[in-house]
Amino acid sequence: MEKTINISDFPDNDGAIIEAGGKKFAVFKDSGELKVFSSKCTHMHCDIEWQKDDKMWKCPCHGACYKATGEVLKGPAERSLDKTELPKDTNIFTIKESNKRSFDEFKF
Repeated sequence: MEKTINISDFPDNDGAIIEAGGKKFAVFKDSGELKVFSSKCTHMHCDIEWQKDDKMWKCPCHGACYKATGEVLKGPAERSLDKTELPKDTNIFTIKESNKRSFDEFKF
């Protein structure tokens, strides 16, 4: 299941794995600014997941943890998430519902 939303509707102080332009991104909205990262762990390139209660990114493969703003909190990763940008003129993106988070958690 998935939901398409406008960037301006994404809640502040929250993160998610999103799809835009056919690619996955890790996004976190911090004081109105959308921070965009690769959705891959810098350790072994597994897909990271947003941990809503802890406000951090976690890799399910080997347990690496990152701050919401991408810096390493816990190894084995040794470097921050790779910063990137959404495809040009992206105003909407798709959030996929997972067993970690439901659409009901978003305040639209």
